[in-house]
Amino acid sequence: MGYTINTASKMTGFARPNQIVIGEAVYKRLDNSTKQSFGKIRIDSESWSFIDNSNGNVYRVYGN
Repeated sequence: MGYTINTASKMTGFARPNQIVIGEAVYKRLDNSTKQSFGKIRIDSESWSFIDNSNGNVYRVYGN
């Protein structure tokens, strides 16, 4: 549980006021019409270094 909470805590730091921020795992489970409400948040590698354990790539963050 520690990794998940740490990741979520860091993700909230990229949110603007009243913005919903979700991780790649949640985004992948959304239906296509809901996905259209979210866009990938561009984060520099110095600010974000979390790796997706399922594929070894940087874990993507999306916001509405």
